[in-house]
Formats: sequence, structure tokens, C-alpha cells
Amino acid sequence: MAAAAAALALGKNASSVLYPPHPYYPLDALVNGYVENKDGVPYLLTLFFGACFILFTATYFVGQSVTPKLNRVELFSTMWFVLSGAIHLIFEGYYALNFANMGEKQTILGQLWKEYAFSDSRYLTQNAFVLCMESVTAAFWGPGCLI
Repeated sequence: MAAAAAALALGKNASSVLYPPHPYYPLDALVNGYVENKDGVPYLLTLFFGACFILFTATYFVGQSVTPKLNRVELFSTMWFVLSGAIHLIFEGYYALNFANMGEKQTILGQLWKEYAFSDSRYLTQNAFVLCMESVTAAFWGPGCLI
């Protein structure tokens, strides 16, 4: 409240101090503690797709060594389900645990969520539906993919 009172005394809009400007639409959406990403999109995508490649490769070799009789379709289905399960558990689980302050996050996953939010800003506005949807997906679909 002191920040809001100081802002009004300086002739600034109190909401611009409590909720800094952001590049998401609608521009007047409240994004708590927004901080611009410190890493660029190419770097973030390289890390994400690199992790996917490592997971795909590891799943391929584990699948081949544990069950060498898997045909190509079964092996690639297994690889897909492991990747999907990891994304649901890790990426969406991170959102479910950190949704309230995602705008200020500078972790790799936090920055990836801020990039994703350019397509749907509800991910940064503490939208109840998005939180429920991502929580259910992380809690049930992630483990379901790995069963």
C-alpha cells in the first residue's frame, strides 16, 4: 500500500507500480511482479528441444535394451508417451506449483511459460480455469502416460 500511496503522490497510476507493464494482451491484464525474461527465445528453445532429444534418445536405448523385440511403432509410441509424461509432470507441474508468481520467474521453466503466455495470457493472470486444467493434467495425465 505504501508503494501505491507514493505513486499517487508522484502522479503515477498506482496499478502501474503494483503491476508493472507487460507485453501481454490485454495490456491492462494484471500480471503479478512481471519481469522480462533474461534469456532469449532461441536459447530457451535450444534447451527445451535439447532436453526432449536427450529424453527421446535415452528412452530409445532403454526400450531397446529392456525389450529388444519391440517393433518400430511400439518403440516410437513408448518414446512419445515418456516425452508426453515428462512434459505433463515437469512443465505443467511447475506451472501448478508456481502459478501465483509466474510473471517474476527467471528459471528456465518460468521463462518458457512466459513465452508460452504470448499465445494465451491467461497463464500469467492467475486464471482459475487454467490452474485447474494444468493441475489435473500434471497430476493425472503425466503419470498416466508413464504407466
